[in-house]
Amino acid sequence: MFVDLVGLTDLSCRLDPEKLREVMRAYSNTVAGEIARLEGHVAKFLGDGVQAYFGWPRASEDAAEQAVRPGLAVATAVSGMSSGAG
Repeated sequence: MFVDLVGLTDLSCRLDPEKLREVMRAYSNTVAGEIARLEGHVAKFLGDGVQAYFGWPRASEDAAEQAVRPGLAVATAVSGMSSGAG
């Protein structure tokens, strides 16, 4: 699964760098937390993107289904976050 933050360019124009760093840290922690909570593995952080594996390191038949639940959970959790910029 790959998660990317929509609107980061606009957000970076509205926030000072320190506040943007706080928002990005909270975003990354939220995404990683939801992935881990639902038995995924964060493979890497790529700027505002997060790559996650499911069914790894041990394969499972329902790995695709395992990725859908965290995807929905991430969307819900991130939509409830505040950017601090209104």
